[in-house]
Amino acid sequence: MVTIKDASTDQFIWMLSEVTVSGRPKEYSWGRGNSVDYSYDALFLPNAIHYSDIQTHTYNISSKTGNMTSRSCQNGTGAKHSENFLYDGLDRLERIERSGQPNFKMSYLPNGNIDFKPDTGNYRYHAQKVHAVERIDNPSAVLLAMPQQEIDYTSFEKAKEIREGAYKLQILYGVDNQRTQSKLYDNNQLSVTKYFSGSYEKVIEHAAGMSIRENAAK
Repeated sequence: MVTIKDASTDQFIWMLSEVTVSGRPKEYSWGRGNSVDYSYDALFLPNAIHYSDIQTHTYNISSKTGNMTSRSCQNGTGAKHSENFLYDGLDRLERIERSGQPNFKMSYLPNGNIDFKPDTGNYRYHAQKVHAVERIDNPSAVLLAMPQQEIDYTSFEKAKEIREGAYKLQILYGVDNQRTQSKLYDNNQLSVTKYFSGSYEKVIEHAAGMSIRENAAK
C-alpha cells in the first residue's frame, strides 16, 4: 500500500490499495471517499477505468500493435461519448471518428513528419533540422484562441521560466538538475511557492494568507 498524506493533518490525499501481479494499479482512492478501479485484458493492457459513480472509461487496444482502436466514456447520468482511431500502414494515427462530431484527419510528409492536423494547421519545418517544427501555417481557430506562452531554458535544457498572460512560473533546480522549488506569480505578485525533495512536497499559498500544505508518499 502506498499513501500520500498531508503532513500537517496526517489526512490521506491519495492511496494505492491494490495492484495486479504485474505491478499495475488496480484500485486507488483519493479525497473523501472517491475511488478508481482498473481492469486489464490478458496482456495487461487497460480495458476499463471506473471512477466511483462519476464516469467509466472503456478501451479497446490492439494486442498486435498496442494501438488504441476505440474508447468510450460514460458519465454518471448515462451520457456516452465514443471515439474510433484508425491508423495508416506505418501505424501512425490517421483519423479519429467521434460521435456527433466531424472526423479528425491527419496527413504526413514522405519523411514521416506531420503535414497537417485540423486542430493545429499546416506544419512547416527547419530547412536543415528537417524534423524541427519552425512554424504553423493556416493556424486553426483552436490554436489562435490559445494564449501565447514564452519559455526560457537552463543551460541543461530544462524550463527555467514560463510566462503566459498575467502568470509567470519560475523553476529552480539542484546540483543534480532536478527540480527543487517553483514560484508562481500572478500579476507580479507571488501566489504559490512549492518545494520538492524526493516524494516530499511543500506548498505555500501566499494568496490564501500563507496557507501551508505538506504532502509525502509513504
